[in-house]
Amino acid sequence: MPALEAAPAAIVRPSWPSTAVAQLQGLTGLLAAEALTQEEVIQRFEGVKASVVQRHLDTLVLLGELSVADGRYFAPTGGASAADAGAGLGMAR
Repeated sequence: MPALEAAPAAIVRPSWPSTAVAQLQGLTGLLAAEALTQEEVIQRFEGVKASVVQRHLDTLVLLGELSVADGRYFAPTGGASAADAGAGLGMAR
């Protein structure tokens, strides 16, 4: 009797967070680990809207929290983030 091959494990994608703050944190955390395109980011979450991801990515780039090169978004290494700079000015995080 031939051996049965195991079915590949299903990829479990986390649900897209329900609040904007959690969504932004999820994006920055994900992109701190590796550079991804918008489409790759969308594929990492369940129930995400492409327009929301694009708006968040654009905002994070504008704030200096992310950089983009060749269509791939990533967290810049070294230096202070915009949030860190704001904290130094007495602004709440």
